[in-house]
Amino acid sequence: MKSSTTRIQYLDGIRFKRVINAAAKRLIEKHGHLNDINVFPVPDGDTGSNMAGTMDNVVKKSANALDQSIGKMSEVIAESALLGARGNSGVILAQFLCGFSEGVKGLQRVTLKDFSDAASNASQRALEAISEPKEGTILTVIRDWSDHLSANHQNYNNFHDLLYDSLEHAKVSVRATKEKLAALKAADVVDAGALGFVYLLEGIVEFTERGNLNRQEEQSIIPEPSGAVHDRVAVDSLTFSFCTECMISGEDIDRDALREEIGALGDSLVVAGTSAKIRVHVHTNEPETVFEIAEKYGEVSHHKKEDMLEQHRNLLAAKEQRTGILTDSTCDLPDELLKKYDIRVAPLKLYMDDKEMLDKVDVSTEEFNKMLPDSKSVKTSQPSPGHYKALYKDLNESYEEVVAFAIPKHVSLSCSKNVFTVKRIFALPSLMLKHRKRQNALLL
Repeated sequence: MKSSTTRIQYLDGIRFKRVINAAAKRLIEKHGHLNDINVFPVPDGDTGSNMAGTMDNVVKKSANALDQSIGKMSEVIAESALLGARGNSGVILAQFLCGFSEGVKGLQRVTLKDFSDAASNASQRALEAISEPKEGTILTVIRDWSDHLSANHQNYNNFHDLLYDSLEHAKVSVRATKEKLAALKAADVVDAGALGFVYLLEGIVEFTERGNLNRQEEQSIIPEPSGAVHDRVAVDSLTFSFCTECMISGEDIDRDALREEIGALGDSLVVAGTSAKIRVHVHTNEPETVFEIAEKYGEVSHHKKEDMLEQHRNLLAAKEQRTGILTDSTCDLPDELLKKYDIRVAPLKLYMDDKEMLDKVDVSTEEFNKMLPDSKSVKTSQPSPGHYKALYKDLNESYEEVVAFAIPKHVSLSCSKNVFTVKRIFALPSLMLKHRKRQNALLL
């Protein structure tokens, strides 16, 4: 057991929000590595981005929450995760946070035992959300971690020491995933979602120790994989091609009935959330049928369908591409082109009446056009510096150089935000390649 000078004996709402933010920061820092080792259930290289996107939404949506009660704060965090959940691991993570929120409902603060009980409930709820859970995934590590808390919390008198030792237990669990799934063993990697959960725990533990994430030294939890991971598990076909997601809002939604109907259309089904808000994730060949079924249970939003086989092929092809490409959502390029060249898109903010949305994230072009005739006020705003920063860092890790295209600076501040972000991240001037009436481009 590691001794600590920080003796936190309870968590209230504000402390809980701080440790969640620390967890998110650590995961976002390491999301590129998670993408690199993502081979299960499909080698499409997006687990890190999906988990990071989920937690990024939690940080943003809970930024103004000031609830002292952990019960109320956890509700805000769980709902934010559910609304922003992306991908298989992201939806599981959202369900975990919903389960934790359920476990601390009505509490002002939690003791070590309360926390342990809530973690056990969260683990159980995450497991229940999956139709066909597999050993060797994020679910395994969550269970092993929560079991360690349940069996040992009475031996500790502060959160840091308990969480530190449970993190070490989780690291052992994540290393063991390589031997539990054939795809992981063939690629010689651990499960990306499971490792993502361990990164979350690592951020929490370091924050409880130091109060920040300024590391003096960093030891890798898992050795970097040797060679091209995705090349070792390359596939020519998938049984179910489309990663399909949506949100359902309603009253007393019958999750069992919903799971049975949609489960017949594919695999990797996750039905997460509450009786009033449900996030659905499934791999299927019939995404439109999934959306039609969902509409029977409530109001459907946040539609998403991605061709995973195309993502996998583009991932392999991208290894030969030297230049990363960044633009914003005004470009309206076809999805096929975005995927083919791995073009990253910073979403503009849309304001319709009193509602704020992210372009092509919270609302599709089709949904926007349907809403437009009935809207009294419609405005746009340039992408946030945070979005640009995350996209630039991700591209910089993946490519030798990065080109960014933006709306001309005399029309929008988008180009200026690009220049500002580049200078802050890389501490170097940007080279303006083009400055015409219709486009601006930056080269790093």
